Amino acid sequence: MFNQILLAADGSDASAAAVATAIGLAREQRAQLLVVHVVDVYAMYFATPESIDFLVAAGEGILKAVQDLALQSGVVAHTKLLQSDVGGRHISELIIDESNAWPADLVIIGSHGRRGLNHFLIGSVAEGVCQRARTPVLLSR
Repeated sequence: MFNQILLAADGSDASAAAVATAIGLAREQRAQLLVVHVVDVYAMYFATPESIDFLVAAGEGILKAVQDLALQSGVVAHTKLLQSDVGGRHISELIIDESNAWPADLVIIGSHGRRGLNHFLIGSVAEGVCQRARTPVLLSR
């Protein structure tokens, strides 16, 4: 049913649940897996080259860890590090653009389940993806 699954991973607990779901589903469906991580330079008010390098290295580490987990489960996972520019698009837009360009049959993303003031202040990448994606989205908590 699914041939190409895009997984958005950020290293959080919610993302860990999404990783397990995506790897299991990709193995079951014999689907290709593309794991993306977004370095959000836009969220950094005083970004320095060093801080951006740190975030890029951390993102690459997250992608490598997920790729290794997938390989241990017999799933070949491709990875892609995405980066927003200062004043650029929201993380959810970058994920959706990548899912359309690949093209993905399914997007899997973790949700923190924030509500109220936290949701208002922090926002929700998962919600943004769900609202705008052209493909099915599976949320994992």
